[in-house]
Amino acid sequence: SESEIKAAWRKLVRENHPDKLIYKGLPDEFVQAATDRLSLINEAYNSMLKRIWKIKTRLSHKKRKINELMSTPLITL
Repeated sequence: SESEIKAAWRKLVRENHPDKLIYKGLPDEFVQAATDRLSLINEAYNSMLKRIWKIKTRLSHKKRKINELMSTPLITL
């Protein structure tokens, strides 16, 4: 579900945030690797959100079309 995806994303951000490495005094290479990893995590999260939005939009349009079809009579006299 959307809330599960968000919770997993938040967990990954907490675990991989470059500020944690800066605080620990690790070398710049580690910080850069964490920055790159965080960028990939955010890209994946945004991609999933866009996909979810597209699916919801398509379902909404299909439901609207079904409702329109159900409200019009099949046979007109």
